[in-house]
Amino acid sequence: MARSTVLLLLAFLVACKSKPPTDVLPEVTGGGWHRVDIREIPPQAAPDPISPRSIRSIVAGTYEGPGKLSVRVYHVVAPAIGLELVQRWRAPENVADYYEGPYIVVISWPESQPPFLQEFRDDLNTRLRLAR
Repeated sequence: MARSTVLLLLAFLVACKSKPPTDVLPEVTGGGWHRVDIREIPPQAAPDPISPRSIRSIVAGTYEGPGKLSVRVYHVVAPAIGLELVQRWRAPENVADYYEGPYIVVISWPESQPPFLQEFRDDLNTRLRLAR
């Protein structure tokens, strides 16, 4: 009986660990940005060139402030995948991508680069480091 309880507890912990890190997309962040939308995207529907087998979860959000931003945070199965993907991927204009541990972040904006993007990115990086 104790063995089945331990296995059930381990399964629960693994399921919790693989949940999308929705708390890494704050409601308000540096530079005057506030979140207006947040959603989970299934790995099979990844809008970027990342294999679904490499993705644990995807969280996407939209921010408004000095402009408008769209952010996708991919939680990948290993930090090395993030490094490899960001090195190979050529981001289109008005898109910034980088990795922070097991997370790949893709930030896009519709017009010229909005001011205060660096403050937004710094706040997000702090949250990603704490989520590891």
